[in-house]
Amino acid sequence: MRRRLDLQFKCWIILLSSCLIMPTHVIVHKQVFVPQKQTVKKTIVQPKTVIKPVYANITAVGDTICHDRINAQAYSSINRQYHYSSLFTNIKSHFQGKDLCIANLETTINPRLPVHGYPNFNAPASLIDDLKALGIHMVSTANNHCLDTGYNGLVSTIDTLNAKKMDHTGTYKSAYDRDTILMKNLNGIQTAFLSFTYGTNHALAKSQSYSVNVINKDEMKRQIDLAKKAGAQAIVVSMHWGVEYQLKENQTQDDLAQFLIQNGVNVILGSHPHVLQPMKRLTVKDAQGQSHEGFVIYSLGNFFSSQVAPHTHESVILDIRLKKEKQVTVDQVHYTPLYNAQNGRSYTLYDLDQVISSYEKGNAPRYSAAFYNQAKKEKAQIASIMGGDL
Repeated sequence: MRRRLDLQFKCWIILLSSCLIMPTHVIVHKQVFVPQKQTVKKTIVQPKTVIKPVYANITAVGDTICHDRINAQAYSSINRQYHYSSLFTNIKSHFQGKDLCIANLETTINPRLPVHGYPNFNAPASLIDDLKALGIHMVSTANNHCLDTGYNGLVSTIDTLNAKKMDHTGTYKSAYDRDTILMKNLNGIQTAFLSFTYGTNHALAKSQSYSVNVINKDEMKRQIDLAKKAGAQAIVVSMHWGVEYQLKENQTQDDLAQFLIQNGVNVILGSHPHVLQPMKRLTVKDAQGQSHEGFVIYSLGNFFSSQVAPHTHESVILDIRLKKEKQVTVDQVHYTPLYNAQNGRSYTLYDLDQVISSYEKGNAPRYSAAFYNQAKKEKAQIASIMGGDL
């Protein structure tokens, strides 16, 4: 019993001693605050995309009509060939450096038949050579004379144009060809070319109706839609319409022009009246209220012919500049007044601005005072019809 008490006493002594002993080191744990780096969001300002405009130049002239007198002038008894280049001696510079030049080919080319003028036009293949040498790249073939030598003549005309590598639109050898829209890349602007006529001077079999584009709103819209599906950014339509020898468009022409522009056509090139008719910019709203802008010249007149009716010797070289930014618009329109002067039995095309300027500067003694006065008169008549540049 006593030994147990002694053991308990020793234990208490040891416990009390441990409580009284002070530690030599006191460790204090401190909480250290480390500031977090703040993430600053930077706003990156993207530079605005600047769309540089792209331009394309289209030059258009009117009816190429090979009357008997024109053919007689072109014929060479030396080599028994036809050469039409003498018509263009003074105006070649106007067709150089353009993205595309287009004319209305108002004749057939049928080598099985003799060369002939009005009323059933048939020209030699050399006409195409001379138009190409001038600078013409494309012809519209839908007009009232495209069947003057029958369906075979229509086909041989197409074959000749293909062989000469002259682009063409308006007449076709098959429905497939008709629905294959003529597209040209004009300096980066994908441009479709269509052509339609009010009718033909000779009947066409119903089974061959595909071969001539006849004016019909449903068919025109169908082909315009095909052009859009093919990637057209601009659409140019040649229209053979109107009343011969009238200096102003009629209601039918105006209605068709608005219809075409409403459906997305940018440029309308008119032919058939054989005289000039006005040019205009039109703004038309569609069924959804969206505005569409386009340009129309109701008639380019005769490029060359031997017609004698008033104003049939007056014409223009029309320069149209397309501009592409977000969409394609007609940026500028300028024309050069032309006069097809007759000297005896020969014809020559003259730039009236050049004739007047050269005479007034004393640089062109070959122009007489009488011709200078005639040039001023013709230019004034053209301006009264056309107005100024647009």
